[in-house]
Amino acid sequence: MIFPFLVSFLSFAHINLVGEFYISEVMLLGYLIFSAGKLRLLAAPFPKKLLLLGLLWLLSQMVTDWYRDSIPENYLRGWAAIIFFLIDFCAVYLMVRQKPDVIRTLILGTALGTIFSVIFFPTDYSISEPWKFGYGFPVTLLVLLYLSTGNRYKTKAGLLLLVALGVLGVFMNARSLGGMAILTAAILYLGQRRGFQANANKRPNPIKLAWLGLGVLLAVYGIKSVYEWSAESGYLPEKVAEKYLMGKGKDTGLLGVIAGGRPEILISSQAVMDSPILGHGSWAENPYYTSMRYEAVAKLGLEVDESFIKYSIESSDLIPTHSSLMQAWVWAGLLGAVFWLFVGYFLITSILCVFFNASGYQVLVIYLCILGLWNVLFSPFGGGDRFDWALALVVIYFGTNLLNLSSGNQVINFRNGEHEKLFFKAQK
Repeated sequence: MIFPFLVSFLSFAHINLVGEFYISEVMLLGYLIFSAGKLRLLAAPFPKKLLLLGLLWLLSQMVTDWYRDSIPENYLRGWAAIIFFLIDFCAVYLMVRQKPDVIRTLILGTALGTIFSVIFFPTDYSISEPWKFGYGFPVTLLVLLYLSTGNRYKTKAGLLLLVALGVLGVFMNARSLGGMAILTAAILYLGQRRGFQANANKRPNPIKLAWLGLGVLLAVYGIKSVYEWSAESGYLPEKVAEKYLMGKGKDTGLLGVIAGGRPEILISSQAVMDSPILGHGSWAENPYYTSMRYEAVAKLGLEVDESFIKYSIESSDLIPTHSSLMQAWVWAGLLGAVFWLFVGYFLITSILCVFFNASGYQVLVIYLCILGLWNVLFSPFGGGDRFDWALALVVIYFGTNLLNLSSGNQVINFRNGEHEKLFFKAQK
């Protein structure tokens, strides 16, 4: 267990060599080389599909960079990001495939390593917003790990702890982080109701799935309503309330709701429409799209400091994306988007799988799926995210299978998962 802990604990450590060069990824590459005789385990349907689509994403990025005549510094970083992400996934998958209990060690190492990095190597962001950009995520992981031990999350105290963690996140100006914790608690609460538990071992039909979707939407609406009431009634800190009122300052309509106050989505959408098949290249730069920030902010009705927009435009010509999906589409083209759409589909079906089954890793799977869907839509794919994404996908995949095995249900209810049954037979 020492090696998995060190890999995850050191996942923050990197040096700048062309791009960001992470120590953990070198360790995982070495692990993958020494595990060459076990690469056949990657032939299971899910890892095989993910690797195939990942290689197509890489191929599309290479073709795009050749077509766009990207400079070596940019395309080497772009290719390396995809390659190391796939290496991370393969190594972590093999590690957990051979010993599923290592999941807890990897999560513990990641959480403690992140806290260590915030304390001893703080960034400007973590200094200005210590919970939002520092302690919030690792502390949440530790709480989830605690709740998953002995199924503590099934108790009222466990659910209340998740809600309290979410409220703390909102008070600390980390609204998305807090909302995810509260939504996780809401989904767990719904899943424990008799009406849903009665259908745990039955194949869900469209009507049952519609009820499930309605329940989740009502939970989201309820969380949103409580947040708005708290902000307007003066129960939130001044800084948090100002952020809410700023977003409400103008009627943004449906477009503003979809964009979530992020003008980048309008700019990246235009870049995609201009070149939907081939992208604009690794670390795509184009002052035309960068200067669209003024227009995008005006369309969304956001109250943003004009000097800040001017600084953003003058400091970099990088096409704004702020989304893993849109970033891959803008940089690599359609095949990059296909990869992240597949990831999004996997996350949604995983939530559906674990919703009807209460055991072990359910709380971790649900939270990581919600976080993953948010990142696919609203968070860019950076160097430090490669290991985090690899770990999250592996935890969700094996956590889902362990849940369905322990409950007697099968993942095949939501996706073609006959291989899961074979996998667990092989573990006995």
